[in-house]
Amino acid sequence: MKLLRILLFFIIHTALFAQTDKILWYNKPAQYFEETLVLGNGRVGASVHGGVSSDKIYLNDATLWSGEPVDGANMNPEAHKYLAPIREALRKGNYRAADSLNKKMQGKFSESYSPLGTLYIDTPHSDFSNYYRELDLNTAISTVRYQADGVNYTREYFISNPDKIFVIRMTSSEKGKLNFNLRFNSLLRYKTSIKSSMPNQSGAKNYAMSVSGYAPVHAEPNYRGNIPNAIVFEEGRGTRFTTLAQIVPMGGSVVSTDSTIGVTDADEALVFISIATSFNGFDKNPATEGLDDNSLASAAMNKVILKKFETLKNNHIKDYQRFFNRVSLKLGTPLSENIPTDERLRRYAT
Repeated sequence: MKLLRILLFFIIHTALFAQTDKILWYNKPAQYFEETLVLGNGRVGASVHGGVSSDKIYLNDATLWSGEPVDGANMNPEAHKYLAPIREALRKGNYRAADSLNKKMQGKFSESYSPLGTLYIDTPHSDFSNYYRELDLNTAISTVRYQADGVNYTREYFISNPDKIFVIRMTSSEKGKLNFNLRFNSLLRYKTSIKSSMPNQSGAKNYAMSVSGYAPVHAEPNYRGNIPNAIVFEEGRGTRFTTLAQIVPMGGSVVSTDSTIGVTDADEALVFISIATSFNGFDKNPATEGLDDNSLASAAMNKVILKKFETLKNNHIKDYQRFFNRVSLKLGTPLSENIPTDERLRRYAT
């Protein structure tokens, strides 16, 4: 039976390689950011490296920025004085002077977008073979497949807009062979805690990873050069964020340390990631007038934790394809053989 499962894996694997319609695919994990496969729902984003022993996933939220509201109307009360000189410089064709004067009309430099952090999925698999990863643009679902110690492992990733959740399903071809841990890291100020959570679908004890943190109150744009104290963190100021992670296993057990959660001896597991920030509009202080990011992240998690994977997946695909399927563009029959996306790009460059 084990040999039959391996043969079936190779047959399916080959068929997937042959299907490249709107599919980006690679035969190795991403080494650089540009090789990651990117997912999102308009607010939350993830860049998936697809590593085996450690899968690195960059997490982002479109509302997580440095800074606080500013008095825009009174930011530069002298600005109007430069309008006439700029017009005169343009009339004379002195564009260098016009550009220099134009800078005197501007307000302060904008604040900076803050990458939320990195989620890691660590496994015991240092040796693996038959690796494949893809992003199917038809469904906005990324998939990783590989083989380790004669067992076939699969991961599916998508970020749902209707359910406001990042979903990862991990499976193994043999019962009791799925083992992994989740951990989090960030360049922002944050703390991680592990809490008892809602029991899983079998009623067994469960844990949730809770990360709470905040963005800088000020961050100079990197294009301004080397500026002292370019990044300023101040507790009690800046936009807050909450990231929650919870695992629903099929078989096996959920385990935890003081900063990680994981699964041992499972057949399959769902990983849910919920993200929220305190952003409450451009004119509201995100620290003192911000939304309750912890409550928002918890509410989204509680709505999906008992839902079945196929329900979440179908909700996601239906919502995504309402927009993606509106237009199609065909540029003729592909002239090159079926090759990985990175190799195709290298060939195109030459």
